[in-house]
Amino acid sequence: MQETDIAVHIDRFMRGIHGGLNARAADFDTEHVGPGGGKLLMTIADIEPAPMQQVARLMARDKSQMTRAIKALENKGLVQRASDPGDARVTLLQLTRKGRRTVERIQKALGEVIGELLSPLGAEERRLLGTLMARVDPLTAEAQRCGTGSA
Repeated sequence: MQETDIAVHIDRFMRGIHGGLNARAADFDTEHVGPGGGKLLMTIADIEPAPMQQVARLMARDKSQMTRAIKALENKGLVQRASDPGDARVTLLQLTRKGRRTVERIQKALGEVIGELLSPLGAEERRLLGTLMARVDPLTAEAQRCGTGSA
């Protein structure tokens, strides 16, 4: 299979995830963060305490976009900022307890949607897919590049 074919399948899969989450949003997005806010919360959860600059890079957003989005999540009580004790110029982001519960709801809904999309696969195929996805996980690759060894 060519990379273009793989790209088409991944794109369709991602659209399936997006559509499935949108259909369920009323059930899990109780804080009304929307898709962008959900991605931001999950990115922060992946690397917290999350340097704002790294979050912006992972989400491919500029600093002004990140500042507005983070302010909106702060106003909802989902995220808090702090200065890095090692470098006061660095802003660290952390989820609040409410933010963590929101991420848990998003992840649960995401798991349900992906479970439905993967329903044609057997248990061994799902295990293999999980193994392969872990190998191409961008956070895992970044951690290995940075020498941290884990995401």
